[in-house]
Amino acid sequence: MSCNNFTSTFRLGDSFPDAVLQTTDGQQVYAHQIVLKMHPGKLYDLVDGAEKTAAKMHNTRAVVDIPATRAVVCRLLTLMYPLGIADDAARGLEGLIATHYLAKELDVSSANILISYILMANTDADPHKVFVMASHMGYVDVARHAARSALKLPLISSHVAFHSSDPEFETVHMATFLKLGEFHQDASSAAASAIGNFASVVLNDPEDVAAYIGHGESWWAQEGHAAGCGAFMASDGSDGMPTVLAPAKWFAALLVGVESEVRTTPTRETAAAAVMNWSGVVFSMSRCSLCTRAASSSLPKLARRIGNVVHKEIESVAGRYEFLITK
Repeated sequence: MSCNNFTSTFRLGDSFPDAVLQTTDGQQVYAHQIVLKMHPGKLYDLVDGAEKTAAKMHNTRAVVDIPATRAVVCRLLTLMYPLGIADDAARGLEGLIATHYLAKELDVSSANILISYILMANTDADPHKVFVMASHMGYVDVARHAARSALKLPLISSHVAFHSSDPEFETVHMATFLKLGEFHQDASSAAASAIGNFASVVLNDPEDVAAYIGHGESWWAQEGHAAGCGAFMASDGSDGMPTVLAPAKWFAALLVGVESEVRTTPTRETAAAAVMNWSGVVFSMSRCSLCTRAASSSLPKLARRIGNVVHKEIESVAGRYEFLITK
């Protein structure tokens, strides 16, 4: 839908478009003065002045010079008109940076809310681009959300490729892209370190485990564990008591696999899924059938716990970052 289509067909009572917006590329866009004058500030003053001039010259429409191209003016109008944003193209990212700055120059404050909405709606599909746009335009909450969402994708340099191919990003600092890569690396390191720390907490010498839970080696034999299975304990964190018991050697291998995956994609979902995906090591490395059965039933809880540990570390890293990049 072109902006002239929706602005000319939109009616307020018997009011048809009574303003002509003259763009920098020599185009004309029709609009309603009542819509344009909803925001006190520069745009209001421009329209008001053009309206008075038109009245003196007995013109039916006020002509307003707008310091932007037709495409940018149309994009801004989709944010100002009822149902304008219902157009699919209006919810895309193209031209949004220029629209933001035009809205800022003309004091169209309501556009900020809708621009934030558009950015958030595109975060899952294109988190890298949304991050760059949000951090550059000052939408800090959106930038932080997009940075977290970008962690779902592998850390690669190709996410900056659009910087050179998209004219709209000529003004965006390369520091923006570098900041995103830096955050991804720090989050990866923190997640991997958290898993390593998790292992150091729950992996103990069998004698230490036995002493902690109040049982000796005879308990393991009575319970039917294989000799030297080397137990580990994992607490659910509520009362400090162990809730999972399984062979330390397969658990160590499991954590190595999980750590490897979160270094590439540091998210709670990746960590939890990796626990389940690497569960095959239970059957390949453990010779204790009792521990194998116990571990298998405990894996979902273990996956959630490790996922939460990773998520907590990532949130801590994100909280320390300043994602806004100024011109």
